[in-house]
Amino acid sequence: MKHYRTLIALLFASIFHILSLALVILSGYQFYQNASLGENDLISAIIKSINTLVISLAMYELGAGIGKEYRSTGGEENVFQNMRRTITRFVGTACIALVLEALFMIIKYS
Repeated sequence: MKHYRTLIALLFASIFHILSLALVILSGYQFYQNASLGENDLISAIIKSINTLVISLAMYELGAGIGKEYRSTGGEENVFQNMRRTITRFVGTACIALVLEALFMIIKYS
């Protein structure tokens, strides 16, 4: 049962890391596409790219948290202290993503 738990945790952590990498590539592609087309709204392209990168960071943090929590570590660290740090980082990253999205919506509709 211990190996099954570790395998599933690594699977989900890998999925989130792959999604994070795909979002980083998508962000670069979006920025390149908007910059190469000569769009006059460069600020909007920059904000879209930053927004995608912050969401990618949240995905990475989620994958890292899942991998760290369910990996069999042998009791090296305090589990509660580890979870507090992981949850704090993830919630902080998600809040930054939401604030940037709200800023983008304000700029877009003003």
